[in-house]
Amino acid sequence: MRKSSLILVIVLLSVFVSPVFNAGSSVNSSSSTPIIQISKVSWYSPPFNDTAKVLLTIIYAENVRAYALRVEVSLPEGIYNSTGGNYVVKCVPVTTTQGNIEMNFTVHIGNVTSKVLELEENQFWFLDDNVSMVYNVSVEANLTYLGDPVPFVTFRNQTLTLEDVGTAPLYNITVVSQGIYSFIPYLNVGSNYSINVPRSHPDYNVMFSAETPYHEVRTWNESFSVPLKLNVELTASPVSSLYSLLPGYNLVLLKLTSNSLENMTVLISSSDAFVTPDYVQVKGNSTIPLILLTTGSISTIQVSVQSLGRQVYSSNFSWIVSQPSQYDVPFKVYSKVVGNEVYTSVHGSFLTNVSLCYGGVLVHKGVPPFNTSFPFDGDDNVTIAYQVNGSVYRTSFPIQDIPNLVSFPFLKIITIQKQVVSSDEIVLLVGIYNYGNSSAYDVDVVGSSPEQSSPSAVEVESQIQPNETVFVPVYIYGSSDLYNVTVKIFYSSQGKPQVITKDVVINVPSKPTPVGEVISVLSVSYDGIPILFVVPMAILLAILLFPRKK
Repeated sequence: MRKSSLILVIVLLSVFVSPVFNAGSSVNSSSSTPIIQISKVSWYSPPFNDTAKVLLTIIYAENVRAYALRVEVSLPEGIYNSTGGNYVVKCVPVTTTQGNIEMNFTVHIGNVTSKVLELEENQFWFLDDNVSMVYNVSVEANLTYLGDPVPFVTFRNQTLTLEDVGTAPLYNITVVSQGIYSFIPYLNVGSNYSINVPRSHPDYNVMFSAETPYHEVRTWNESFSVPLKLNVELTASPVSSLYSLLPGYNLVLLKLTSNSLENMTVLISSSDAFVTPDYVQVKGNSTIPLILLTTGSISTIQVSVQSLGRQVYSSNFSWIVSQPSQYDVPFKVYSKVVGNEVYTSVHGSFLTNVSLCYGGVLVHKGVPPFNTSFPFDGDDNVTIAYQVNGSVYRTSFPIQDIPNLVSFPFLKIITIQKQVVSSDEIVLLVGIYNYGNSSAYDVDVVGSSPEQSSPSAVEVESQIQPNETVFVPVYIYGSSDLYNVTVKIFYSSQGKPQVITKDVVINVPSKPTPVGEVISVLSVSYDGIPILFVVPMAILLAILLFPRKK
């Protein structure tokens, strides 16, 4: 009887007393099975812009025989769940007899004045003992709240302003975009910071980075467009000039007015005329002279104005082209310097041969229209010669876009002499001439052929000066009867790499020529000195040092 009474007391105690290792927690149990657990809450994602995530961690001891856990969290005043309610419910499976369970949930922060958030937590452990037993635990948990920093960005009058309209300060703020970089070490609640924005882009995507009082770095982007108020107006009118003496040539003046100091790009095009220049950059009120070359009686140009990547003006202009007189030249010649080359186009009103000369040298002959290019040597015009009714006429035309500083090396291959040294070795003697006005540096000559395994390269040790000709031997190895050789010359001109290419076809006779053998011997050198000079000197030195005994 005494033993039965003792068992009953123990059962009653296990129902009403359950150990819970959590300070300040109250426990209500509907099961006789105790569960030892510790519950903790912390910020999973600290408050920022009225939003945060709370992390709930439940650590439970060994021998917990439960298969599921339901947690109900009552939120304090001013804290709401994702739907505006004041509680959060989470259900998770329990897969081990000991360990920890983590769950997080999103909350929205409203009008909160306290720095300590009190959360009430109810746990329902569903026991795995083949009966419908539930172990219930009620816990109170505290969470420190330092406030919510809320950044607010505005853009007005080319000024970007960052303001903290929240309840906590921001630290170590960086602002980065095209042409913008700023670092703000501290921004207090209600304070603002202004940044001047350049007008170099039409749109800006600004990246922000800031540290919260919870030592968490948050990033976000803001985009905005720069407003344009250019008030652009443009007129076009032909004027009389020297160009009116040439058939089809017209000088047109574009007058652009604008009350803005923004940089603008004017684009000019035409479907029935050759226009130069085809674009120009201006600022404010500007006058742009255009030269038009056309073959019709009416010319039309299309003009558009762009600023900060956006089109701010577009229009078409048409007028009657000046008619040719009896003194007109029947050809139109336009030349322009690009890099170290003169690009020339010749158009004509009737079919006849035209000779194009530059620097007193014939550079091209043919029936217009034709385009050609040739090296620029500093002369500022080209000359054409043609016959009309048995008479020869010559007319000079100016070259456009001549560079202010003229310094250039020009290399060209003037000759390639081929000699067969043996059945599997060929020497190409490449003659290189510099017809520029400055020296060429870093000259390399490379010969390559599909019939040989690898290209042959020769480095010219010294510079090639103006009006100087050098001969460089290039060796081709193989066993073919026919070689398709490509010779390339690499050199440096004004700090820019240049390359010249020339193709040559080589037929190999059955036996090497005597001249080829001589070339092969003469091409051998020791320390840069030809062997033809080294051998006799060596013999003479041996006679002097070691005379014969009598």
